[in-house]
Amino acid sequence: FGYEVKKIAKKMIVNRLVQIIASDAHSKESSPLLLSKAFNAVSKILSPDEANDMVQTIPESVINGHKVYISPPEKVKNLFSLFSLEF
Repeated sequence: FGYEVKKIAKKMIVNRLVQIIASDAHSKESSPLLLSKAFNAVSKILSPDEANDMVQTIPESVINGHKVYISPPEKVKNLFSLFSLEF
């Protein structure tokens, strides 16, 4: 998707605006690889525990119809600043 999309995604993760990281699962062979790359990237931004929640715990809870407890989002001064290319 490119550099700009990665920067925006990182800002959204840092500001806790992302709760679930998933794949569209066209192939069960490539989906685990994609999710492990996402897990590793998010682990560097937040923590391994939070990354695990985003790729495993929270999606599993949603699928099973359980309540989901998430960290509150950071207060973003200006929503449009998320989409600027400066970080």
